[in-house]
Amino acid sequence: MGCVPAANGMPVTAMIEAASAEKMKAMYIVGENLATLGFVADALGKLDFLVVQDLFLTETAEKAHVVPPPQHLPSATAHSPTANAVSSVSGKL
Repeated sequence: MGCVPAANGMPVTAMIEAASAEKMKAMYIVGENLATLGFVADALGKLDFLVVQDLFLTETAEKAHVVPPPQHLPSATAHSPTANAVSSVSGKL
């Protein structure tokens, strides 16, 4: 369909270069604050559409056209002493 590359995708450095050269039109970033570097912030500003999904309103999220709510799921296994416990972002139960 043309949505998924036939071969391997691009590493993040190549994606930033493509955005900077205006060869990439949109990007969906999850849980990364890439805009702390000036040249990355400039590249993200050249995108036609940017979606950032993160727990916090980071510098990258502030540049986004859309910021959907994050999904924070408990991470515990059935054999863990803290199974079914939910931790905060800081890791506290």
